[in-house]
Amino acid sequence: MGDPLHIRRPLAPRVAAAALGLAAGAAALTGCTRGGGAEAQTPAPTVTVTVEPTARGTVPGEQDTSASYACGRYSSLLSLGWTMQWYHDRGDVSDEAYQVFLERQAFQLQTVRMQNPEPDQTGVSAASSGIRTYLQDAQAAAGRWTYDPSSPEWSTLQSDLGVGCAAAGSTLASYAEPEMGG
Repeated sequence: MGDPLHIRRPLAPRVAAAALGLAAGAAALTGCTRGGGAEAQTPAPTVTVTVEPTARGTVPGEQDTSASYACGRYSSLLSLGWTMQWYHDRGDVSDEAYQVFLERQAFQLQTVRMQNPEPDQTGVSAASSGIRTYLQDAQAAAGRWTYDPSSPEWSTLQSDLGVGCAAAGSTLASYAEPEMGG
């Protein structure tokens, strides 16, 4: 009777599966063509596109200092400041932690540079220069990087920057936490 543990399986399904596998493998290796003639062997024409690079205000290897870059960097840094101020006002951030944040942010804000420090038509350069001067003066007076984000002078500088960035086509944007109504 044979081995009771050996179960004999029908041969036909195994042969059919093997044949199907071989057919699929052959089709994958040879590819499918219509007609099979010379026209099937002709490759499609190659399209060549020439793209002329546009100046973006940078030299390869140097930092982007265009108005749009500066506005984007200010958006990022100011958005963090507005969020941190909101959490501080809510009591979620201590006075000490908030002051440490302001010192770091003041340093970062004064490092934003424009390609051409001369006044531009948009006003971004003048606003950026005003922010740098304000922060450097505050640092000199306090002996550390800091500023008062609720001062009227700071609000005016931000407003001037917003107008200039909008004129440059790079509106200042802010991220709001869900609890802030965002």
